Amino acid sequence: MPVIDLDDLDKGFFEGGTVTFGDRGFHVHFHSYVLSVQIGYGNYCANKDYSRGYGENPSHCHNAEIAIWPIVEEGKRSGMLPFSTDPEQYYNTVRGWVPGFQICRIVPLIRNMRPDNQDVTMRNIVTILDHGVNESLIEDIVIEGVDHNDHPDYCDAYISDACIDGEQLTQLQLENLTPDYVYEQVMDSLR
Repeated sequence: MPVIDLDDLDKGFFEGGTVTFGDRGFHVHFHSYVLSVQIGYGNYCANKDYSRGYGENPSHCHNAEIAIWPIVEEGKRSGMLPFSTDPEQYYNTVRGWVPGFQICRIVPLIRNMRPDNQDVTMRNIVTILDHGVNESLIEDIVIEGVDHNDHPDYCDAYISDACIDGEQLTQLQLENLTPDYVYEQVMDSLR
């Protein structure tokens, strides 16, 4: 498997990690955890039914199957972490059909995850995967809480309502919008 030192790439996004590529995807190795992103035949993604008869696996896909596991020793791993907040669902260790934008949103969480915050971090990851939206598709945005005495921070401003393709976002989806996106929308609304 070829390896790339991620310190040579975006310093903030993959800091301290390495990537290994396989025939169906790649692994991002951080200090304590590994993120597996798979897009080949047999994986839970749009390429799931891609036939082996076509030769190599496809090199791209608009969604992927992901898994996360802790590194217990250099080169060794323990079991994969469940993508569920329900202890009875401990066997849900892969998550399929995850859009690329959501993978980008969970990378910083995985990069900063440690054994002492693993449970909270996994709950946050599950929330993002369950309720995250592609912010580039959002329209009909309603901003509330703008206090001009708080210029330029506007820390109390928020998006109270928005739609994607005419369908209203849920409260959880609104709460999971990235702070940078919300701030950008607040500033755009003031122009």
